[in-house]
Amino acid sequence: MTNTAPTDTNHKVNSFLNSFSVRPHHAWILKGPHHKPKKEFLTKVANHFFPDLYLQECNNWEDKMYPNFLYISERHTEKPALSIDHIRSITKFVAHTSADGGWKMVIIDSLNDLNRNGENGLLKTLESPPEKTLFFLVHRVGKPILPTILSRCAQIPFGDEAQKKGLLANASETEEALFFLDAPPDPDKESDYIELYTTLKTKVGNLSKSGEKIFLHQILDEVKRDEQLVALYLNLVDKWVKWAIKHKALDEEDMASPFSHLRLDKLLSYDAYLSKLKREYSTLGFDPKQAIFGMCLKLSQRNT
Repeated sequence: MTNTAPTDTNHKVNSFLNSFSVRPHHAWILKGPHHKPKKEFLTKVANHFFPDLYLQECNNWEDKMYPNFLYISERHTEKPALSIDHIRSITKFVAHTSADGGWKMVIIDSLNDLNRNGENGLLKTLESPPEKTLFFLVHRVGKPILPTILSRCAQIPFGDEAQKKGLLANASETEEALFFLDAPPDPDKESDYIELYTTLKTKVGNLSKSGEKIFLHQILDEVKRDEQLVALYLNLVDKWVKWAIKHKALDEEDMASPFSHLRLDKLLSYDAYLSKLKREYSTLGFDPKQAIFGMCLKLSQRNT
């Protein structure tokens, strides 16, 4: 997979700064399949807001002793995950205005490393953001973003040109997984992430093609009542269905979606059902396993 070119990063920085000058937003999620351009982007943006910060990509950012800049990373803490204690340190940091009355910046690297209490603490901070404080939340592979956090943040995508154009004809298994799951890779966990995608695609495809309940129960056993896995399943199946609809309507060959064998009317039926299911799951508080069971039951109704 190719990395984003420096000129692309410069363009992204300029676009962000232009947009921010017109309509500033307090929280931004950096999403996409590559970490290096995210760090390039953050370096340039931080140095723009704080010219005397002299931030460099190769620095240990957590060691920066600068009053208006805070970098939090699980890889540089004594605990295995970012917890409510780290969020409290952020809350304390942003509670006081800067000495010069300017901006403060908080970088959390990454959202994946927050435990549940940490996520809830971050959500409260984002719901009542301090004045003149910027949050940049880096997202890596392997864990869906809580919808409540996602809804309070703007997003900055970092992806391959092939992904931006939606071209998967010659994509590798890794590129396909990152395209549909829309999350940045952690080099240490990428193989597990791709394996998860392949497993989900195989089981969902088998269920849709055969209608055999054994595949339904396999999916239920894997998801259990894990809300994050449920959100991942629902979003992934929704994307596969929409992808298949697009190619079916254009009479184009598609091998990426496990639903490419279905007729257009069946796909449209799935699409309507999934939209309703996702909406009701997020608003009515369905039991996670109940939501997945309903989705699987719909997929098992054979009518190619």
